Amino acid sequence: MEINEPRIQYHKVGSDISSYNLREYRWPYTLTVGRIAESLVQELFLMEGYHTYKYGMEHIYQRLYKDIKKNTSPCSESIKKSPDLIIYNPCNEQINYAEVKFRSTKCFVIDDNGYEKYAERFPGGYFFLVTPTDFYCIPFEEMCRMGKFEFTENGRYSLVETDFFDIRNKSIEHFQYFLSVFFNKEFLKKNSQVHGKYGTY
Repeated sequence: MEINEPRIQYHKVGSDISSYNLREYRWPYTLTVGRIAESLVQELFLMEGYHTYKYGMEHIYQRLYKDIKKNTSPCSESIKKSPDLIIYNPCNEQINYAEVKFRSTKCFVIDDNGYEKYAERFPGGYFFLVTPTDFYCIPFEEMCRMGKFEFTENGRYSLVETDFFDIRNKSIEHFQYFLSVFFNKEFLKKNSQVHGKYGTY
């Protein structure tokens, strides 16, 4: 080994991998879908004059994120539960955390996803649910009180209906069109095949 050669632990790759684990193939797919939803929220706010910053550890410390993915220690769980974005309004200097998730349906269960203490850990944060048709937004505090909730097509948490942020409805409608492009019927069909059951992702 030369002195400047990086000390890397090598693993088997490609055809040398002996076993096929479906979960290992689902994970990067799920991560990619989530990143699309997150990027749509980020770009919507950027277009409206907000400053947005990627904050989730999967962006900042990608290797660490992979290393501790299956680690369930309190420290590891705390690190993994960092919101995806920071949203900053330069006009009034308001700053908020933002957690973004995609679901084929409009149902989200807090307990199943470990968000019970988000309001305590990240005050002033907002949860964004991205569906194939709309963007929804709810404060962490309210989300944690409700536990389980389902969003309706014209529900009070639709980003168009809320006044949490100063965003033009025309811009939201513009990005709703993007949702129909990325998460169309063909995607939903393939998504259900990957995850086994429709609507569980």
